[in-house]
Amino acid sequence: MGKRRSTLAWGIWVLMVAWPLSAVGAEPAIRTLRDPLELRALGEPRAVLQELHAALAEANQHNDRHRRALLLLARANACRVIADWDCQRIAGTEVQAIARGLDDPLLEVRGLINEALADVAQRQYSHAGQRLGQAELVLKRQPVDVLYADIQLGFSAMSAASGKHAMAARYAERGLAALGAGQVSPIRARLLRNLAQAQMGLDQWSAARTTLVQARRAVEAVKDPKLEAELALAWARLARTSGLVAQQREEGERVLAIATTLENAQLEAMGREVLGNAAADAGDSVAAAREYARAAALFRQLDLLREEQRLLRQLISVQARSGVPSALREDAFARFLAVDEAVEFADRAQALDEFEAQLKYAQQAKDVARLAHETEVAQHRATALAERNRLIVGLQILTAVVLMLMLGSYRQARQRNRRLREALDTVREREAQTSGLMRVTRGCVLLHDVAGRIILANPAAAEAFGADSVEAMRGQSLQALLPGGVAETVDAYLAKVRSEGTGEGVLGVPVAAGGNRYWQCASSYVEPADATPYIVTQAVEVTLHNLELEALREQGLRDALTGAYNRRELERFEQRHADGASWAVIAFDLDEFKQINDRQGHEFGDAVLKATVRFLADRVRADDVVVRMGGDEFVVLLPHSGAAALERIVERLREDARQAPCSYSMGSALRENGESLVATLARADAAMYIGKRALGMSQRSQTVLIRQP
Repeated sequence: MGKRRSTLAWGIWVLMVAWPLSAVGAEPAIRTLRDPLELRALGEPRAVLQELHAALAEANQHNDRHRRALLLLARANACRVIADWDCQRIAGTEVQAIARGLDDPLLEVRGLINEALADVAQRQYSHAGQRLGQAELVLKRQPVDVLYADIQLGFSAMSAASGKHAMAARYAERGLAALGAGQVSPIRARLLRNLAQAQMGLDQWSAARTTLVQARRAVEAVKDPKLEAELALAWARLARTSGLVAQQREEGERVLAIATTLENAQLEAMGREVLGNAAADAGDSVAAAREYARAAALFRQLDLLREEQRLLRQLISVQARSGVPSALREDAFARFLAVDEAVEFADRAQALDEFEAQLKYAQQAKDVARLAHETEVAQHRATALAERNRLIVGLQILTAVVLMLMLGSYRQARQRNRRLREALDTVREREAQTSGLMRVTRGCVLLHDVAGRIILANPAAAEAFGADSVEAMRGQSLQALLPGGVAETVDAYLAKVRSEGTGEGVLGVPVAAGGNRYWQCASSYVEPADATPYIVTQAVEVTLHNLELEALREQGLRDALTGAYNRRELERFEQRHADGASWAVIAFDLDEFKQINDRQGHEFGDAVLKATVRFLADRVRADDVVVRMGGDEFVVLLPHSGAAALERIVERLREDARQAPCSYSMGSALRENGESLVATLARADAAMYIGKRALGMSQRSQTVLIRQP
């Protein structure tokens, strides 16, 4: 469920930029690829899903596979609208199977596109790219411009979702070229919408405005309310960059009207966000806070954590300016930290899952290669043994013949003996090759009895255990070769292998230089029919993998741009200090930082942020912690600090303010009555904004300091 929530926000964007084709304006070659229920799914997805049960049952009863494929495409469309990506992927996969049975390439292409878009929504870009590439190859059998444009729309959506705006624009332009300038269709409108979104991502605002005008004209021709709402959202974004508050309100009201007609809570939340932006730009913090709170509540109902995170950040900012009660600000701040924690955890978990999957794949490939080699060696041994047995039988026959025909068979006996020697040489050569393989393999290989006494080992195992040679290890027990604490785990591991037949695990072995070496072990219990049972153990060193995982965890606590700690450090800081410990917090906000970005550029703004972190770190104590809360907001956490220590640091920051890369406002607070860190942060934040209001916006805008960082 957590992974599904983490991908829903990506799916919402994919749903906007890669909506399926409608029948209006489609070429005759694909009109038979669409059922009326697929068009109804745009506005009534739940009702269509209910009707599909009976329709699919009827198609199955009449064994009408073509009809079933069209109904499955309608299901994929409805599932896309409600953001059920697994449902969409399964429907697309079934359509492909039916299409291959019917030898219908156009149906197969549509199934591949649906599966690819579901993958994009869940950020499985590699698999999505393979499906879209396969769709292009299948479409070459029966080219159709509209389906080709639909594939380019999918590539554009995948590029935009991964932040590659230039590539998204190229795919959109390629799809528009395939359709031609004279054709009017929903896919043309969506390609124009994608192109405008990419142009805005590339800061090409003038070109984006021209493209949006064309897209709105195309939407008027095809009558698609939801697409009209999506274009209104794009216009609102463009209007905000130009400071057009009235147009923002107009586009926001248009989105709300369409959301009410379609009963679409997602569109309503987006419309309220637009109205909140307009109110904030107009200086009406109360109205902005109200709209942001309503939008955040809607996104929370829909489990869209990333969208809720964005709205909560804006809500906290306007609440501080509007003077709402501190309890409400603390609630919003606490919810924001919880949502931020969930989003970061989902991102890191997905990254770790992908890394471990790649490692497992590499290990499996290595095991497959090893097993293939062992099979080849076994086959050679069997062939040599069969040849040897055949020669022995021939020799016995030859001996009998020699007793009867001594002189005549003497020459033949010599020839057969020569062949026997050659066969034995081959067997010895194979055995030498096997022994050589044991010597050069980098993994540890051990053959030991059920009590852990070593029967056979390779040089890699001797090196790992610190033994002088392979021969020195024979007869020794694993427990004697390992430290005491590790030996206890070996006993439990051997008991498991004896009872279950196999066992896997990771063994950590301390080394003299400090730290541990880690080995991934796999063992198998062998019980020959006429010999003593034994255990074969193989081990591969995974120390580097463990170190990389540990480094990845530490990286998750750092802000990638400035090197300061991120919000995850707040929880760790609070856990490190027992109940009743004292602490202090200083909150910072850079004055008019948005103007720095607008006038000097984002690269200069990034340099200012980095220099600000260095400035703060140089003026606080060694054990104080500098945290970037997001954007241009920072806090300094001061452990074990009283009023005097806090006052000294605050005074130093006031005296050195003109040496800072940028003017800033700050507020401070001491922990009171064993309160939580969130409560102290909220009070420091409130003190900072009180200072901003006391100073006055007009005066601060005249005294902003911007220095070369």
